[in-house]
Amino acid sequence: MSNPDYDFQTIKSEKAFRDADAKGCIVVLPNPGELLIDIDSEEGANTYARNIGKFEDHIAQIIAGSYMKSQSGGEWNYHYTIILNRDVTPLERILFQLMLGSDRTRETLSYIRLLNNDPNPTLFFEKKPKQLTAGEAHDEALEKLHEESQEVNAFGEPFPYEYIYTYTKE
Repeated sequence: MSNPDYDFQTIKSEKAFRDADAKGCIVVLPNPGELLIDIDSEEGANTYARNIGKFEDHIAQIIAGSYMKSQSGGEWNYHYTIILNRDVTPLERILFQLMLGSDRTRETLSYIRLLNNDPNPTLFFEKKPKQLTAGEAHDEALEKLHEESQEVNAFGEPFPYEYIYTYTKE
């Protein structure tokens, strides 16, 4: 029996855009050469670590990327944005994200959107950026710096100052 939560009408991107504001979120869409990887478990993090070398050796090179804690906020919940050296089709994107440990349910729903000709089969919900005064931004940055000085991501790497890690391959 089908789960009504996964009926196409409830998962199409059009609905995501309508629901985002009510959830205090924005919808993030990938650019043509980007992957949006949703790591939700230790298994997903290990899959990423195990497969990223093979991916770069045989499929595409990573030019740059970033990661941040996802809105669900669990121990292993991270959103990775990976910029590749080439564009990918929507089907390739879903496959590559799955190969790199992205949440299986999310990628299944993305594939269902693709099969139903949804214009945006892959998307992320991200927290809306806060609108702060300069003083509030300074105080919050200092507080986060103190809180996160001991916090690490799913790979044991410390969080940097901005809570978002961006890297570029040379």
